[in-house]
Amino acid sequence: MDTVKIAPVYRMKVVPHRPLRSFLLGLLVFVLFVLALAAVHFYTIYHERKTLLSPEQTAELRNQLEELTTANLAFQEQLTHYQVTTDVDHQAAESVRKQVLQQQEKIGELERSIAVYRMMLSKDFRNPKGISFGTFSVNPNEQENSFRVKLAIQKLSESEGDFEGELRWILVGREAEKEKKYSLHQLVVVKENDPAFTEIIPLNFKIFQNIEVDVNLPQGFEPTRIELQVTSPRRDATRVESQVEWPRASTPATITSPNT
Repeated sequence: MDTVKIAPVYRMKVVPHRPLRSFLLGLLVFVLFVLALAAVHFYTIYHERKTLLSPEQTAELRNQLEELTTANLAFQEQLTHYQVTTDVDHQAAESVRKQVLQQQEKIGELERSIAVYRMMLSKDFRNPKGISFGTFSVNPNEQENSFRVKLAIQKLSESEGDFEGELRWILVGREAEKEKKYSLHQLVVVKENDPAFTEIIPLNFKIFQNIEVDVNLPQGFEPTRIELQVTSPRRDATRVESQVEWPRASTPATITSPNT
């Protein structure tokens, strides 16, 4: 009996939201500007009246200038501290966001696996050819409209030998308010020195085979589902078809029972 692995639970970190920090930073910048103007003002007066002021007045102005300079340096240090703290908070928030997305994806994969196993155990499930489409996952890449997709194709029995066949994968969606279909090989990102990705994907496995590729979706194309078809000329014209919904954020894919 297949076992379902439970994804590890990650500790979550709550990052406090500090709307007052932006206000304080703006206030500090304004204070620094005022202090700088005051320093220039006193410094100008000091030079203009140097010959006219008494020694006591000159010393007082000099002390005021030194106090303003010291205060200015102190405010600059505080401003630097707040900027560093803000950067650290931003990095912590981004780290937590990535952990949440990773955990949501793992939960989604588990839910999709459970959906497949429930389908297999259902009384209404019929697949005399012994081939099933397993876990299907979609993860966004850093580039816009770029995704890593993964699909598992598996046998329902280990009693027979290796399975050899072919897979056709069609991505269906909406583009310019019309239905549009793309073969997977039209969207796959082929890296340097990698073999070309063809419309017909060869299959050869004993228990299961994973298809994992990066795809770039055309601008304006909104995927809704994928259509899958497995054929094997070595098995009395085996033909298994299925449709899998393109998962939305935090939504598991829905796998329909394959037709034979």
